[in-house]
Amino acid sequence: MKLGEDSCAEIFDGNTVEPAWVWAAEKMERDDVVAVLGRPDSGKTSYTTLAANIAVSKYGRCSVVSLDPGQTYFTPPTVVGAAAVEKQVYDLAELKPFWQVPVGTTSAPHGAAVILEMLVGLAERLVRPVLVDMDGWVEGSAAAAHKSAILKTLRCTKAVLLNLEKETVSDAVSEAGIAVLNIPASGHVRQRAPEERKRIREWLYRRFLGDLSLRIIPRTWVELKAVGFQGLGPEELYSQAERRLGETVGESANMLRKRGGLVCYLYDSHNTYTSLALFCGVDRERDAVKVLCQTCQGVKRILVGRVFLTADGEEQFTLD
Repeated sequence: MKLGEDSCAEIFDGNTVEPAWVWAAEKMERDDVVAVLGRPDSGKTSYTTLAANIAVSKYGRCSVVSLDPGQTYFTPPTVVGAAAVEKQVYDLAELKPFWQVPVGTTSAPHGAAVILEMLVGLAERLVRPVLVDMDGWVEGSAAAAHKSAILKTLRCTKAVLLNLEKETVSDAVSEAGIAVLNIPASGHVRQRAPEERKRIREWLYRRFLGDLSLRIIPRTWVELKAVGFQGLGPEELYSQAERRLGETVGESANMLRKRGGLVCYLYDSHNTYTSLALFCGVDRERDAVKVLCQTCQGVKRILVGRVFLTADGEEQFTLD
């Protein structure tokens, strides 16, 4: 069933869940860490939801690790995370993450280095069994190397591949020396165009940003740093964003500067990520940071990403 302006419904005769999916999910044992790989819209998240519910029914609980910064559910876009599952759920968006890492971009290839760095040590914090819902970047040697590194870092014991038998990533997983389960992609997962994916992300941005107000924070109060850019600081990134605004929207640039900024991430005094916000540059006269956020109380660290958003969550561009 699809809701909205173009709402529709379709009735299927029989079960929409592939029998091979149930077979693969039932293979998961208590101590397994299972990587789920597939192309975009192959059903990775749908399979992960099914397998998590089966794991909860068998073992009482499990963990889910979400590693696609462009298609998130219990974290904002540009943020990967992990959550414990202690009851059966209809949607993984119902879960509350206990581990969140800002990547600064919705692109898996551009965020690969940050993701790998932050995964170190996570395996010890996960309640087993574990399901690792990976991104849809599966073509080419770079994608294969990235997935292989994740398998090693998270100590994966099994991998479920959705219709990937002929891809390079399949060989990389096989060479990792873990059990590989090849299953078909779902024929019931709706294929989404890039514009529709963007609309979903914008809905999620709005959900996590909330109502924003411009806050002025003295530079001496916070640590300011860019995510994933070697040698470029937040001020240089914002200068690039201002130039891009002028090139792409022309006369509307000034308006967007007042009601938008680069996605950023606020941290408290315990170095814990607390919320999503928008970085609006530095006021040099006041020596202060300008941030659109719900509250700046207790903020001690700000990481700045590469996606320029309006206060309404509209994606304008990415500095990748």
